Amino acid sequence: MFRAGYWWEAHAVWEELWRAADREDTGETPEREVLRAFVQLAAAALKNDLGGVRGSRKLLSAACNRMARVSARGDTGLLRPRFEALRAAAGLASV
Repeated sequence: MFRAGYWWEAHAVWEELWRAADREDTGETPEREVLRAFVQLAAAALKNDLGGVRGSRKLLSAACNRMARVSARGDTGLLRPRFEALRAAAGLASV
């Protein structure tokens, strides 16, 4: 869906998964953090297509920062490379 350019639809699916994911009393779980990064990535791609370059960069920066924090804890496994591949496929430059 995402690779086909259906940014809104990918955003909606990932957001639904994020909302359904278990929470911890002490804060966000790594699963929720990664899902939220994917939600923000889809929103950044949508904003970029609509000409909202500033908003796109802000969302992409937030998504990349979130993935970096989770990666620093060693919790992303194969999801970090997948995130980066999707970011590149959407034509969003690294921040």
